[in-house]
Amino acid sequence: MGVGHVASQGLWLGSLILLAALVEPAAFGSIATGMVLVNLAGLLVDSGTRGSIIAAPSLGRADVRGAVGLNLAVGAAAAGAIALLAGPIVSTFAEGGDAGVIRVLSVGVVLYAAGITPLALLQKNLRFRAFAGANVAAATLSSAAGIAAGLAGAGVWALVLRQLASMGLLTVFAWAAARSLVPAGGGERRMRLRQAGWMGFFFLALTDFVALNSDFLVVGHIDEAAGLGLYALAFTLAFAPLTQVSWQIGRVLFPAAAATSDLATVGRRTLVSVRLLALLLLPLAPVAVVLAPDVLPGLLGDEWSSMVAPFQILVVVGIGHALVGMIGESLSGTGQIGWRARVNAVWAAAMVPLLIVLVSIDGIRGAAWAHAVLFVPFAAAYVVFGAARLGLRPAAVLSAVVPVLVPVALQVAVTFGGVWAFETAGIQGAWASVLGAAAGGAVVAAALVRSGAVSEARAVAADARS
Repeated sequence: MGVGHVASQGLWLGSLILLAALVEPAAFGSIATGMVLVNLAGLLVDSGTRGSIIAAPSLGRADVRGAVGLNLAVGAAAAGAIALLAGPIVSTFAEGGDAGVIRVLSVGVVLYAAGITPLALLQKNLRFRAFAGANVAAATLSSAAGIAAGLAGAGVWALVLRQLASMGLLTVFAWAAARSLVPAGGGERRMRLRQAGWMGFFFLALTDFVALNSDFLVVGHIDEAAGLGLYALAFTLAFAPLTQVSWQIGRVLFPAAAATSDLATVGRRTLVSVRLLALLLLPLAPVAVVLAPDVLPGLLGDEWSSMVAPFQILVVVGIGHALVGMIGESLSGTGQIGWRARVNAVWAAAMVPLLIVLVSIDGIRGAAWAHAVLFVPFAAAYVVFGAARLGLRPAAVLSAVVPVLVPVALQVAVTFGGVWAFETAGIQGAWASVLGAAAGGAVVAAALVRSGAVSEARAVAADARS
């Protein structure tokens, strides 16, 4: 899963950055508005199907048929509603955007709906190699198609093509990989539309969506399409540690927890996952923050400079959510989905009014601060109360992170102190930032090796290879 995801998302994010250099920020604003609607429709289409299939003790052909039928029916209805309401939505939340883009993107809802069940079957049966292969193949072909269209001057339609091709190809490859996992028929003619626990999974996904996507609607309403385009790319890149690393590890941790009856084993896996993610992600935060003012405008152009400050705030928050997410995935697998849904409901309910206030005051940087402010109580709830449901004390969770956090704190001091020293010595601009980041990186690498955290990671890798 790790190798496959690095390959697929490397292609996906690489093509996104390349296309950002080829199209205007307003085009990203149209795409961001459309994807908020498509993702919301995806929640309605899924209706808890994926999680309930994975967590179900047994699964029959009636369950699979019902899931496919329900997903496609809801997907078609949601796509029609998006196409019908595209005009009013653009004028309200992304003035200056293109309603035609959103209408075409709505087709992706049906393509996504068709692939929910086979992907869930692959996860339930721990077929992670096939799952990763489907994602790599879809990302490779769709990224190539989008880049070719962008170089040909297709503009915003290159982004649309990339998105639709990704959804459609992933569905095709998922069914090809999961065809042998569909339960054999036993004379059943009916379709079982709901599996146990679907409401908890659906409500969790809905509250996650509100908390992580309402900022796009608020920013689009206040700053229009251009401001939304800047914020959307900053958010996408900064929250990559959550969406592209933590969520992908969760695709393994969740079904593994559901298949494990021993709570102590689940708790141990959770702590190992938190430690390894901290080791992987925390040292990246100071580097990303110090290099962003030079790297992002340098890659994308000066018109993207306004996204730097939100990116710097959000990348720290995104890494924090990635670590907390390991506790959440284990809770889902052990039947604690209701508790997660309630906590996330409070988080989502607080996010919307705080976004409205802070975006009105400070624009897209205010949206980033809203995420930062609410992360603190959110993380505290998971570390104190969520971990206890896995048989873990808060001290155990902190002990998994502190051996990495202390060297990273030293890295922060050396990095920013180094930048100041180099600038004082007459080295200006990007070179001072690069040298400061390099000095901080050398210090944290040495400190982590000395602390033994790297040895633990090597031991885990050796266990995986064996």
